[in-house]
Amino acid sequence: TMVDQSIKEAYPFLISNVFGMYHLLEYVRSLRGLKKMIAVSTDEVYGSVEFEKFREWDRLKPGNPYSATKAGADLLALSYQNTFGLPLSIVRTCNVFGPKQHAEKLIPTAIRHALEGTSLPVYGDGKHSRSWIFVDDFVDGIVFLIDRGEAGEIYHLAGETDIENLALLDKIESLVGKKLRKAFVADEVARPGHDRRYGIDCSKVLAMGFSPSVGFDDGLKRTFEFYRDNGEWLNPSGQSVKR
Repeated sequence: TMVDQSIKEAYPFLISNVFGMYHLLEYVRSLRGLKKMIAVSTDEVYGSVEFEKFREWDRLKPGNPYSATKAGADLLALSYQNTFGLPLSIVRTCNVFGPKQHAEKLIPTAIRHALEGTSLPVYGDGKHSRSWIFVDDFVDGIVFLIDRGEAGEIYHLAGETDIENLALLDKIESLVGKKLRKAFVADEVARPGHDRRYGIDCSKVLAMGFSPSVGFDDGLKRTFEFYRDNGEWLNPSGQSVKR
């Protein structure tokens, strides 16, 4: 799910997201009595947006290899739903965060650098904006749509917080109690074609009765406390980070 990795080499993302979806769909076709399939997608398939938020019917305009393969997977899934009548719906979500997330992601990476006192690369001017949803809310949303979602429909799941990367790092500094050293790296070097802002409108699921229950600050605090107490999760090698 890492955009940077897809820019370095797109092929594994084609295998995982496009061909992976194909094999799942073919397997699902062979099942009898299947009641629901949820395909998890991303807000990145719409591309960047300056102010407004995308709705489920808006045009897809992915801006990097990762999001392009996710868009391809979405279209393939919807084509199978239409052609073969699969009980499939798609969920597009924003950035999910929480305990036990892979160490390469932004929040655990920033926590690690803050704890170690090492320099964190910040892409561009640091004002790229993302929406976030706590992992418990995301899972609850999936369960909700397993029960309430309809075949052939697309649903958005996102938290209520849109925040620029620098503002997010400020919050992490406050939790860690240490100043985070930042090394600004030009977008064209760090992430060519870097999308400025993502935004998805969640009116559809809100009207159905679902809304996130964990606020961003509370979720971030819980996430920090987990990594603080379980340092091995911050290092893919399994070694605890230095404090």
